[in-house]
Amino acid sequence: MILKLLGGVLTVFFSIIFSLQPGCNLLHLSFCADLKPKAETFNLVGPIFAAVLYAFNRWFWRMKIGRWIGWKSPDIQGTWRGELELLRHLPGIRKPNAPIPIVLVVRQEAFRIRLTLYTAESNSSSLAADFTKIDDENELVYSYRNESDPRHRLQSPIHIGTAVFKMLSLKPASLIGEYYTDRLTAGRMSLTEHTSDLAVSFNDASQLTFKLRPVIR
Repeated sequence: MILKLLGGVLTVFFSIIFSLQPGCNLLHLSFCADLKPKAETFNLVGPIFAAVLYAFNRWFWRMKIGRWIGWKSPDIQGTWRGELELLRHLPGIRKPNAPIPIVLVVRQEAFRIRLTLYTAESNSSSLAADFTKIDDENELVYSYRNESDPRHRLQSPIHIGTAVFKMLSLKPASLIGEYYTDRLTAGRMSLTEHTSDLAVSFNDASQLTFKLRPVIR
């Protein structure tokens, strides 16, 4: 896949280069010896390649051209809304009677993905995250650090955890997963509503308009 990716990026890169000036001039090909390439044109090579790579990292990877060259990471960029259900909780702490509302914000590029999960009382920021494939099924695995509001820190101290989401398509309609923490607690997460806007807090997410996301395989 890496070779195909490199080939695709280079194809786009040289397409731009050749559209700016005849390729033989730019590349100093032997059969163009009688031509006089302009030295300043070479100054464009680095910036153009950087621009193409930047555009691929930010946008092209999730478009048809990115899929064509073999980039198969699921696209889950945006803000997701759903619920968290505790399966195993701390002794002495009362288990909530109902699932906990949660918001997951995903900032995704081709080479990096960052996740922040908000509840009314705490937020969790990813420390490391990556996609993996098991039995032809994509999974997102990430570790995180959870920090609660100081008012709730006695019953919910700062802790580290790991979460896993299963991806049923390259543009899933929902995110279903589980988490485990170093406090030996565990739970299940279900996020079924989505918006392309990026929330910056739990309260900010309440101002956004969410909708069901269609499945795109």
